[in-house]
Amino acid sequence: MDSENTLSISRVSLLEIAIKSQLAKADFPLVFEHWLLRFRQFDFELLEINDAHLILLSQLPSVKDHRDPFDRLLIAQALTENLTLVSRDSKFASYTDIGLQTRWA
Repeated sequence: MDSENTLSISRVSLLEIAIKSQLAKADFPLVFEHWLLRFRQFDFELLEINDAHLILLSQLPSVKDHRDPFDRLLIAQALTENLTLVSRDSKFASYTDIGLQTRWA
């Protein structure tokens, strides 16, 4: 890992993993405890949800065909904290015009 960068995992992502694990809605087997262990093992910083994230979430512009509440909260967190959001979801690119930095995973 680059010592000048910090890897963060949002509590939002952990919530989504837990839900999808329970519903078995993923393309690969998810054991929630496994993911928690991995994030700790690789020293990810845990990003909690705070008031500033929720305020920005309430002000995010509507984007056609993108209403996923988990994604929108991740976007609000990334914008508020000036983080680069890493994802395979191409819908995040719709928010780059308001300053979202993205990377394809």
